[in-house]
Amino acid sequence: MTMDFQSGNEGGQEPPKFAFSKQSFVPPSTFGALEDDEDLTYSAPNGNQDEEEQVEITLEEAPIPHGEVKLWSSQNRTLLYKTNPATLDGLAWVGRKENGPSSVKQVFDPERKLYPTVVPEMNSHEQYTNLAQTLYNIVQDYLAVVQSPNAPQGSRERELATQNSLAQIIDTVKDFAATTNDPMVTEALYIMSCMQTVNFTPSSIHNITQQFVEWVNSVDAGWSSEDTLDVMKANPVTDHPAYWELVCHQAVRGLKNECASILREAIRDQSSAAVPAEVAECIEYTIQLLRTYPDGDSAGKYNFRQWRQAALELKAKAGDLSDADWRIELERLLGILTGDLDVVKSVAQTWYEGMCTLLNYAEPSRSRLAEYCDKIQNQLPPDSTIAWEMGCVAAIKGNILQCLQSIESLDLGLATTMSQFCKHSGLLDNYELAKGQFGGDSEDSITDWLYLSYAQQCLCTPDLSVIGVEMLQQKGTKRARQMIAEALPRIVGDQVEDIQWAEKVVSELGLDSVYADINRAAGMRYIGVGEFVDAFVCFERASDVGALRTHGWKLFEEIITTQQPPQSEITTEALEEQSYRMELSPLIREVMAPSGVVLAFIRHMEAGDSLKAVHHLISLLNFPHIPSQYQGVLIAMVLPLISRQNARVMAPNDLVAVMTAIDAWQTNSQLQDRGISVLEHSLAIAPLELRPYDWRYHVQAGSSGQQVIRLVRIQLAREMSRAYLEGA
Repeated sequence: MTMDFQSGNEGGQEPPKFAFSKQSFVPPSTFGALEDDEDLTYSAPNGNQDEEEQVEITLEEAPIPHGEVKLWSSQNRTLLYKTNPATLDGLAWVGRKENGPSSVKQVFDPERKLYPTVVPEMNSHEQYTNLAQTLYNIVQDYLAVVQSPNAPQGSRERELATQNSLAQIIDTVKDFAATTNDPMVTEALYIMSCMQTVNFTPSSIHNITQQFVEWVNSVDAGWSSEDTLDVMKANPVTDHPAYWELVCHQAVRGLKNECASILREAIRDQSSAAVPAEVAECIEYTIQLLRTYPDGDSAGKYNFRQWRQAALELKAKAGDLSDADWRIELERLLGILTGDLDVVKSVAQTWYEGMCTLLNYAEPSRSRLAEYCDKIQNQLPPDSTIAWEMGCVAAIKGNILQCLQSIESLDLGLATTMSQFCKHSGLLDNYELAKGQFGGDSEDSITDWLYLSYAQQCLCTPDLSVIGVEMLQQKGTKRARQMIAEALPRIVGDQVEDIQWAEKVVSELGLDSVYADINRAAGMRYIGVGEFVDAFVCFERASDVGALRTHGWKLFEEIITTQQPPQSEITTEALEEQSYRMELSPLIREVMAPSGVVLAFIRHMEAGDSLKAVHHLISLLNFPHIPSQYQGVLIAMVLPLISRQNARVMAPNDLVAVMTAIDAWQTNSQLQDRGISVLEHSLAIAPLELRPYDWRYHVQAGSSGQQVIRLVRIQLAREMSRAYLEGA
């Protein structure tokens, strides 16, 4: 897969843009974009790219310099990346195309860098994290009620808890969708709102017409206010070609008061001869009919049947109007108000508008929702490519499994949330997965599957990992404990509070074997940021002596190759001779002792106390447990002490000790090669400005490791001669 990028916003120019497929790789946050006049977008494998799938994004600090896209392309470069197998991130880098010409040898600066990437599997921004935490808290409060013995299935307490908690969930998701304009969450919200209306309205309420009307108008606003205003500005209003379309539009959506108000405009001027008297009378009756619609469950079937009978009589009267134009429009409107299926199918634009019409005017019975849906779908089928439409149809028909699947395709967290309400309301009683799906646990239902899947997804997102662990901890099954055991060492942070929290979790779950893994992982994180003392404490808590010794020598290597104290102030303080005020175990002090000696050497050299520096260096050379790869640098560190420009500070026996160390080291060519590589690494990372106490100050630029050792031998021989002449 190949993508090209270029940086922008140089020299005061406008930030450039680029396009990429939503299904393709999401570029690193530091990448730039293409200019409008350069077409280097990602191409799908089949060579086609849907323009509607492209999104323009402006990014900064791109690998491609501004205006050099063509040069970049000609140099055979591409963007490569690797995703993290455990979390929703990865790394990208610039490299050569596999099938491109191999003659291009130039190396670009961006090829020396690594760029962070994000996998578009789950929202991980702060707002979504807050949403997930809020929903989790609401669900926990809800479960505390419905799982108590005081709220059995079918009880009033359980019903109220379900209604109130679900309303909180819906309102929270609405606020998030309004703030972020997240299309996936918005579509999931449509399904959740439909379920709230159709599946979670108390069974004692048979008339859900008003709730359904509100849902229809929330998922599709219908006519815009601008278009409506344009119609209403006409004089007379009935002359506008879209007037009756607007009237019928309001009627099919159940907006009866709005429909009556718009219809009133047709006869506002009673003296107008444009409206025949019989038509005006019919319109007046229609307005009255709209305003007296028996809303609410308390209205009762009898009241509605009386109202519908009046509508049928008025429709018959409209059929006798002498003016054909008025007769046609009023008959169509009254056909809607009487629930005439043929008229509804001809006027409604969508299946949910058609259902809304039948539910309002045919019979406002909750039990007939699925029937209405089937009748309308023959003429106005839902769009099978739109998840929320299919999910809502499933909810209306009582197919809760398919409904949850639709939400899950949009947002797993919201599907998991809704599944909890479905489970504890008895809507999933007929949907059970085969036993044994999750390691033989007693509850292997759809809810469990969604629950564990969402918990796993949370574990892959750093800001949501705590929620994931809490979910699994609350689950408490064998599979959940396994997931925690696998995840905790990976997600635990490098703060003391994070480690203590993780240790508390494994202690409560009896996962004693994970304790060492957590501390070992935390120790490696500390190593990554140079905090060796904290890392050593973690390794000791994990009883990992091997890691202690390995990284103890890594600390030693860092100091001798840089000839500087560690970057961590805490580590430096622990290495100082007076550091015994720190509470470190004997094992950690033993591991850090060689590093402490070499740091003491550097400190004495900085202070000009060469005699003490010699003592520390000779003790390191004589120490039998120093890894051989460090002998080369230790030998080179003698150079500032045997400079002819300074007074002699090394006694003959010290000089002999150094010569002996060189001879012993050079007897094994393999060990010597490793030592030379460390020595040359120290030379390679030397800063431009060196101090006289740094051995690299006394080496000619460009010298190899072997040349440095030869220089030491020469200087030692001269220093031995000098000592002999001085009568030492």
